[in-house]
Amino acid sequence: MAIDRFPLVIDQRSELEINSGQLVIRNKKDITHIPIQLIQIMIMASPCHFSSSLLQKLAASGIVVVILPTRGSQEVAWVSPGLSTRWPIRQRQYLYRNHPHMAWLWVEKKIQAQQHVLKLLGEPVEKLEQIRPPETLMLEKILGIEGAATRYYFDRLAKHVPPQWAFTQRNRRPPRDPFNALLSLTYTLFTTEAIKVAHGFGFDPWVGFLHKPYPARPALALDAIEPVRPLIDLWCLALTQQLDTKAHFYQEDSKVLLNKAGRSIYFSNWARDRQDWNNGKSTIQCLYALRCWSNVNSVLSS
Repeated sequence: MAIDRFPLVIDQRSELEINSGQLVIRNKKDITHIPIQLIQIMIMASPCHFSSSLLQKLAASGIVVVILPTRGSQEVAWVSPGLSTRWPIRQRQYLYRNHPHMAWLWVEKKIQAQQHVLKLLGEPVEKLEQIRPPETLMLEKILGIEGAATRYYFDRLAKHVPPQWAFTQRNRRPPRDPFNALLSLTYTLFTTEAIKVAHGFGFDPWVGFLHKPYPARPALALDAIEPVRPLIDLWCLALTQQLDTKAHFYQEDSKVLLNKAGRSIYFSNWARDRQDWNNGKSTIQCLYALRCWSNVNSVLSS
């Protein structure tokens, strides 16, 4: 019988340890015990103290851990399980890393998703519909096409973000307004999901086709969320109706982050809707990404 596993969000300063197959969470209020077999991914949204052996045990159980930044200059950190035994498909993955034909798979589906979202918002999509792959597929040309399409898309999307959110364009590292803070956080969580899926297919999540390798960057997982980003944006747009830019965000230096009250609202929505996404009940399905996974798997397996 399959066990339903869930994402665990730790949103209070805590001490963590694993004892007799259970994750023990200690904070000022209480002590919680959770069987690790019930955890799918673990998100640390507040400072936590733990030993390296805890990360080893979580990884051995197939649990991806994402450590969100709690200070303005910090970066997101992922700890993922070891690679599977499907080494032949990973060999081909390494052979075709940053291959333009593989890179175009993700970009093409992303542009289709951008068209889908803009149509839902009543925006013109003719400019995106006219995009074709370059005659000579080169990674630099593909990135140029993707960049131009995304700039057009965000120019149109910005018209639908409430004015008080002060969103005019995509910015990151750091996000400098509340809506970009929502986008960055949600992209991070979906990247964590993509790491899990990559392991399931037997891929190495750190070697991609579109994103170039870089230390601590899960390039293939970032590839995989490209076709889902416009659908994530739509979800974040709906969330602006529940969050207040003054009551639920704070600024540290040039970086804007959700505060504790904002994180509570955010993660409640994310945990609920994530279940619908996995069950295919929501308009924000991962169909574009799943189709890409299947295409990549077919190409590399043949």
